[in-house]
Amino acid sequence: MLFGDNFEDLTGTSSQKSKTAGLSRLWEIIMDNTTHFLGSNLLCVLGALPLVIGVLYALSINNLIILIFSTLLGGLLFCPFYAAMINGMLKAMRNETSNWFKNYCHAFKRDFKDNIIPGLSIGLECLIVVYILSYVQVGKSLPTLLIISVIISIIVLLSIFTYLLPQICFFDLNIIHIIKNSIYMSMAHPLSTLSSIAVQVSYWSIMFLLIPYSIIFIIIFGFWFPALLSMFVTYKQMNKEFHIEEKAEQAKNEKLNNKD
Repeated sequence: MLFGDNFEDLTGTSSQKSKTAGLSRLWEIIMDNTTHFLGSNLLCVLGALPLVIGVLYALSINNLIILIFSTLLGGLLFCPFYAAMINGMLKAMRNETSNWFKNYCHAFKRDFKDNIIPGLSIGLECLIVVYILSYVQVGKSLPTLLIISVIISIIVLLSIFTYLLPQICFFDLNIIHIIKNSIYMSMAHPLSTLSSIAVQVSYWSIMFLLIPYSIIFIIIFGFWFPALLSMFVTYKQMNKEFHIEEKAEQAKNEKLNNKD
């Protein structure tokens, strides 16, 4: 695979590589970036409000047209918020120290256009899931084949998204190339991919079942915690295939040389 470089956002500095591993390393990342994660999560919650409000309103008036519009537009608006959070998490995993809010805003603006297609995909998947749940709620039965197809589509989408957003953050590639790379990664590392998906699905299933009691938890931990766990599972494979740390170090050295 060929990768383009997109490291113009490396405004921070890398500290010495951590000697910890496993759960100790995960705890270290959380403790060193608590303010960053909580802040970016709050921004993600705000970014998700148009999607949530639009869906609830469409369901309340039972209007399919508004439901389609609100899910697609809501997904499109939400994705840049989520991708900017992912960008910051990848920096945290590389021990980069910098102003998290400045980096978040920079990544949000830089990658907004690249997140249009992923955002519409999120909206489309939300539309399908909400539509099916609304049928189930009123006691209507659905064809088994349809249910299986939806489950498979969710797994495929999550598999692609596991590797898609990190590439948008760091590589200057067209979306088709990024999707191809994501499919390759999903197939090349099935165990890590499925583990990552299991984390996300388990977490959000619990949050959904516990609504409204889980709303406060979602505001504090909602997006950053499952995303961090998911990336923690796949980061080693991504770094091996994408050479993230190597390319980041090269970009940082080039910037230092240019200043000289």
